[in-house]
Amino acid sequence: MIKLLFMSYVDRKKVMILFIFEMLVLLFMTLIVYEKDATLEMMLTPRYYQNYISEVFTQVFIMVNAMFVLFLVMDHDQPFIKPLFAYFGRLRVSVYKYIFYMLMIGFYGCYVYASCEIAIHVLTPINVQIDLHTLLYMFLDMVILVNLILICMKHKYKSLSIIIIMIYIVSMFFLESISFNYQYILPIYNLSKNYHLLELCYKICYIFLGFMLYLLKSINEQL
Repeated sequence: MIKLLFMSYVDRKKVMILFIFEMLVLLFMTLIVYEKDATLEMMLTPRYYQNYISEVFTQVFIMVNAMFVLFLVMDHDQPFIKPLFAYFGRLRVSVYKYIFYMLMIGFYGCYVYASCEIAIHVLTPINVQIDLHTLLYMFLDMVILVNLILICMKHKYKSLSIIIIMIYIVSMFFLESISFNYQYILPIYNLSKNYHLLELCYKICYIFLGFMLYLLKSINEQL
């Protein structure tokens, strides 16, 4: 089932576009480090500049991750999936489709982390590291976006998925000015906040609720 979904959903053209885009992003971030003023700041205040570059890289990764989710999930409601419902059952197909998306996000995360680690350490003189907690929260953000698109978007309205991604990207820059209580409505990652285990558990429960709503929608919607 996973192999069938992979062959049906993965578009080589989209993969190539996303790969080229990520390579351009890595090149752009590398050039930032070697910009003239940046070199002077790195010499004068190395620790401050390293923290600043780490935040910039993290913000760029968050936006690239959102674009990957858009490329991956916006075509989730393809017509070919309807006969599979009749043959395998709606619940089984819906669960396998969700597992497929989680595997793709996992492979993508490993690829991005490895490529960035190699590119940053080989091409730049600074030591920029993204810790595992940040990677975990960015991964959970991607799962939340997957849930929202699976629940809200159908094939004929798939272009509206861009709105969800844009709201996510724009809200990332305004989280500091928004009351933290409102962030429980959409618990996306905030760069300026230190998270605790209870908040991580809440986010996982939030994702599980989205998964259950997606299953409920898939089982009960009309073909």
